[in-house]
Amino acid sequence: MQNEPSKRVRVKKHPGIYYREGKRGRRYMFPYRDSDGRQRWKSVEGKLEDALDERNAMRRKLRGGEVVRPSESHRLTFEDAAREFLVAKKPGLSERTHETYKLQLERAFAFIGERFVASLRREDMAELVSGLLAKGYSPQTVKTTLTPVSRVFDYARVPNPVKALDRDERPKPEPREQRILSKAEIQKLFSACSDTYRPVIQTAIFTGMRQMELLGLTWADVDFETQTIRVREQLSRSGGRKALKTKGKGRRDVDVPPFLVQMLREHKAASPFSQDTDYVFTTGSGKPFGWSNVDRQGLHKASERAKLRAPRPRFHDLRHTFVSILIGQGQPVSYVADQVGDSVETTLRTYAHLFDKAAHSEKSRAAMEAAFGNSVVTGASETSETPKRAAVVDIASKQGNR
Repeated sequence: MQNEPSKRVRVKKHPGIYYREGKRGRRYMFPYRDSDGRQRWKSVEGKLEDALDERNAMRRKLRGGEVVRPSESHRLTFEDAAREFLVAKKPGLSERTHETYKLQLERAFAFIGERFVASLRREDMAELVSGLLAKGYSPQTVKTTLTPVSRVFDYARVPNPVKALDRDERPKPEPREQRILSKAEIQKLFSACSDTYRPVIQTAIFTGMRQMELLGLTWADVDFETQTIRVREQLSRSGGRKALKTKGKGRRDVDVPPFLVQMLREHKAASPFSQDTDYVFTTGSGKPFGWSNVDRQGLHKASERAKLRAPRPRFHDLRHTFVSILIGQGQPVSYVADQVGDSVETTLRTYAHLFDKAAHSEKSRAAMEAAFGNSVVTGASETSETPKRAAVVDIASKQGNR
């Protein structure tokens, strides 16, 4: 993975002047507010004295009433423009989207962070795409990274080179099928899990709860008597609990199988944090698990140790696995929808192929048994093999002629 760019450092004895060490050496910069009241950063090529001169010239413009807007600030680097964008847009973005944009933009900094935002062209975006792919990022990841990159150009009010990319220059993600673990894979995964993360992964597979719903559980939400888990809140990305993202159906009581109830009892008894207000799945300090640690240190490492077939399961695939188990049991769609906290329409749209397969497989097996069940004899001797096969073929031809 790429190294993160160095942080801005304040220049001693020169308030308001900063520098950052980069591949091209030290670059000086200073903050200011443009005529629209937005805080901007201006990077300066040259020495400290050049940065001081640029800063003083900018102050004179602003004090003299001159209009200073981004179109006059083309010496802004992409990284500085991106960080301004994140600050300016934070109130209008959800917590999760803001965090995702930040991570995605940091991926791009290693390639275009030090370039002036107004100097970047379509060719530079094509190189960004190929560079990210070469670093091992999936086409889907690269595609989503281009979204905040594009928004930074629009925010800075400069020509947007992302929009100029040709179709063949854009990443081409292939739709990934739902990854559903088999019974054997589930057993291998559990055996390969560390003691730290096994309880949360087991609970995910056998309740179908979303990741942040699981991590936001407290012991007050687990009803051992009725063998249910009450889903009322979820973990916030910044810590603490917040309202569920999915309203209505999201609030639900999930049925818990007896073996999972027993596992949770043992987990609670072994935990130093077992009060009603304590989180069910915690670190050694009692804080809830971070979602990225559960992914990387828990699920991903266990999948590697278990040598599960590709593609490696994502955490949301544990939810798909749970739904597959319920459908395989013949549970009606209304019950499945209630358990996972979705509407019947959403459940059918997402898992229609599983419901169809379950129904058609059962019908196919029953029809095959009715047609040929009494005709096929296993373990026949060599002398009787040919007549028996002929009989089956004869029955098949009659079935087809009806």
